[in-house]
Amino acid sequence: SQSSIYLLPTRPLEEHYKMCQTLEAMMMSVVAKFDKYAKSDGASDTLSQAELIALAKAEYPSLASAPNSEEMLKKVFQMLDHNQDKVVDFQEFCLFNCILTMSLKGDQKCKK
Repeated sequence: SQSSIYLLPTRPLEEHYKMCQTLEAMMMSVVAKFDKYAKSDGASDTLSQAELIALAKAEYPSLASAPNSEEMLKKVFQMLDHNQDKVVDFQEFCLFNCILTMSLKGDQKCKK
């Protein structure tokens, strides 16, 4: 379907692994990125739809270059916003990252 997320790494996965030597460092980077984008509208604990789209386009270049990426991201936002409060909190944002990580893993299996 068009709303599926397929990511094609822009560089070999080995290079990505070298960038974050530990999972803890990677997780702290995710927290910092959330905080950076969440601050743009003054509510630093949540991401608005516009903030999530800006984050996704800047931090996931493969996703940003996908056809209809903005439309797809709006649908993803609606799916993530479980409590329908029009913002994505950090817990909901973590689900987004899990989905993207599983997509990368699935894409890796398909290439073998």
